[in-house]
Amino acid sequence: ADWGMMVTNMTCVPVDSMEQINALMAKAAKLRAVGSTDMNAVSSRSHSVFALYLSGSNREMNSELRGCLNLVDLAGSERLDRSGAVGDRLKETQSINKSLSSLADVFAAKAEGRPHVPFRNSKLTHLMEPCLSGHGKTLMAVNVGPEAGNSHETLCSLRFASQVSQCTTGGKPKRSAKALARPASTAVLSVTSTNRRGGC
Repeated sequence: ADWGMMVTNMTCVPVDSMEQINALMAKAAKLRAVGSTDMNAVSSRSHSVFALYLSGSNREMNSELRGCLNLVDLAGSERLDRSGAVGDRLKETQSINKSLSSLADVFAAKAEGRPHVPFRNSKLTHLMEPCLSGHGKTLMAVNVGPEAGNSHETLCSLRFASQVSQCTTGGKPKRSAKALARPASTAVLSVTSTNRRGGC
């Protein structure tokens, strides 16, 4: 089935209950890359994307609707002078900051109404393109720390949130209906991790 952007060699697991979904999400959380830095003993070293593909059928109208719910947990941007990252941690930090910068470029392009939006500048933004390209709705929550020592990171996060609030995915949600091809509704959860990076 054509569900839009898919990850090569990704395994899709059919589910039919919240218990199964929660179990898969818990399994994915355990597999998520984490590492220790001077700022966080269990710092996430990858972005996490949970994609729940849904299909629903209306037997009276002999039609089927499909949709996808993406839950994205982004790794936080890091300042090298504070994180003390070296070796593999340093490479991860650079990669995280790069992908988050690419995401900021996408939001800037959409906020300014540019004809070209650079979704393909990173694996993260390429994967999120269907979420941000006018086929649905997007909700973003930004976490900030109240401590004075985190004021720089807080300011960066608020600037990023302000930039995001100025853009729109554009257009109405795309609904795809077709004649029923199979007798039952299904839901599929896929889990994907990608290195994350970002700067202010």
